[in-house]
Amino acid sequence: MKKIQIIVFTFTLIISLINNTLYAQTKTKKIKSKKEEAYTSSGKLIVYAVWTYDTNENKIKNEEFTKEGKLSCLRNYIYDKKNNLIDEEYKDKKGWSSHNYYSYDENSNLIQKIDYYHNGTIREIIKYAYNSDNKLILKVKCKNFGSTNWYNKYYYKSKGQKIIIKTYNKDRDFQGHTISFKDKNGNLINSKNYRKDGSLIGYHKSTYNLKNKITHEEIRDVIVNYDMIYTYNADGYLIKEERYDYHKIKETHFKVNIFGLITWVVIIIIGTFVFILYLKNYFLKIVISRRVLNFTGIVILILLFILTIILNIRVNKTKLIKNKIPDYYIYKYNKNGDKIKHEHYVDNELIQIAKWHYK
Repeated sequence: MKKIQIIVFTFTLIISLINNTLYAQTKTKKIKSKKEEAYTSSGKLIVYAVWTYDTNENKIKNEEFTKEGKLSCLRNYIYDKKNNLIDEEYKDKKGWSSHNYYSYDENSNLIQKIDYYHNGTIREIIKYAYNSDNKLILKVKCKNFGSTNWYNKYYYKSKGQKIIIKTYNKDRDFQGHTISFKDKNGNLINSKNYRKDGSLIGYHKSTYNLKNKITHEEIRDVIVNYDMIYTYNADGYLIKEERYDYHKIKETHFKVNIFGLITWVVIIIIGTFVFILYLKNYFLKIVISRRVLNFTGIVILILLFILTIILNIRVNKTKLIKNKIPDYYIYKYNKNGDKIKHEHYVDNELIQIAKWHYK
């Protein structure tokens, strides 16, 4: 199970690359700060958060508050001269502080991420390596310096439009692989995740419109199964996001095949012929060894048993049923293209509202 989780984690990372592009919009005005407020459907404030940005529109602070205005957590972000994030601090309401530190090469490729607990011990280290074209070729996850939990190797074909990711454990044993395809615009359009025996774990498919915006996603794996549909306005802003989940049901049935039917016919013919011989031997005293007849009867019984197995193979299958009513979000924007409101619906019932305010 742990091996599958590692491979699924790799697969999920690929999916997240697409999701991170959905809300990237062209801004005509630089943002200094942003406030998000979450409300119930009846209009009661739940929580709110405030983001602060520098002159390059890099996020430098994120503060989250309870409805009473008490600080629940704080995140600080520090960047280098090339606007690469190098320090990400998380501080909870108890004052405990944890950090993620990031290192880059001369081409601003991320080469190392170190995640620390609040007590200063290392939670994990992730290292990255690139080829001369700045394409990722190796990703290694470690518990601490000098160790390896698992690693991925990346291979590129068809001018980078086909990507093969192979996963290995700390003993360098192959655990599975992912095959992904991109279109000519670099959009991920198809990705399949396999176990080490070659069986399929899951897949992810995406469709884009003429404006290079993602319009449909299909995600299937051992953890989640759902479809996403995205709708945009004339300016290219996402205005509706629908999610159709699937639930699993188990079906049991008996499989009948043509070979079994043919076998049944043959057995009937042979059985009838042997039965006639038996009657002749009994009534007409034709000299036929009873041992032969008994043996023939046993063979018929065995064949009937095999036939029963062939005709009545029990098959258990898991079937996915699509929910008819999706969970969905409705988005609204200001004249600068900044998102100012979204409404979340479940079973066509409004359950939450979020509002954004900008400075």
